[in-house]
Amino acid sequence: MKKHHDQLWEITLPDDWEVEADEDSVSLYHPDGPGTIQVSATRQEEGIREEDLREMAADHLEAGAELEEVELGDFDGFVLRYDTEGEYWCEWYLKAEDRLLFVTYACALEEEGEEEDLVEAVLDTLVLHD
Repeated sequence: MKKHHDQLWEITLPDDWEVEADEDSVSLYHPDGPGTIQVSATRQEEGIREEDLREMAADHLEAGAELEEVELGDFDGFVLRYDTEGEYWCEWYLKAEDRLLFVTYACALEEEGEEEDLVEAVLDTLVLHD
């Protein structure tokens, strides 16, 4: 297992996973895997509230998406799952103290579920990082 340190968070990954980062997000994936986890993070001085997360997901919630509350590592929030145009998507809206993480996972619809347990295990290693 290896760790990836970002400015606001840290995660533990299987040794054979790769990391690509740009100024807006970090992509985490197995080179031969069906999908990619993407993480975007921000810090808000006044802290993050549940209402902030729901505002971010408003379009999906108004369209009837059902949310599932989650706790992943140091973060809590909710996940939405849906498919569109032949792709399966998971979107996590997570908060801890003054940090907000927007995490997505996407793969081809026919590969839905192949990495689900592994992706959740990886996300469960999320910790705050300064």
